[in-house]
Amino acid sequence: MVHVYATPQADFNPNPTNATVLNPVVTLENASSADVTYWNYYFGDGDSISPSTSSPVHTYPNGEANSYLATLIVHNADGCWDTIQKPVDIGPEFTFYIPNAFTPNGDGVNDYFFGQGIGIVDYDIYIFDRWGNMIYHGDNIYASQMGWKSKSRK
Repeated sequence: MVHVYATPQADFNPNPTNATVLNPVVTLENASSADVTYWNYYFGDGDSISPSTSSPVHTYPNGEANSYLATLIVHNADGCWDTIQKPVDIGPEFTFYIPNAFTPNGDGVNDYFFGQGIGIVDYDIYIFDRWGNMIYHGDNIYASQMGWKSKSRK
């Protein structure tokens, strides 16, 4: 006589679905069948966790957008197992700040006018006087404190 045991079904859902480099924390929410008693997660970045955490929270390496292939291996009480893999995407983050005023008085505080941000690839700033004449052009966002400083008026 042959007895065939039921096979568990492995499944999980990454949450949030669009994590970013500024907050690369992802919960792998368990969606496996109810008979699962063992969960082994491989997060795709070299880390793993097992056996009793069904919905782990994992912090992926921050600083660079990347896609990781997360793997879940589940077992049931009968020793049967199933495996599933899903991508976990850590997307880029873009922020940009440019002031609406500055004080170019030589005190070392807020003397230059420039933009700052994260994830900026191309940057060009043009400043024109009230007659439409270009008085400044900058194209390097990483040259901090090297933005435009108006000529002081006395």
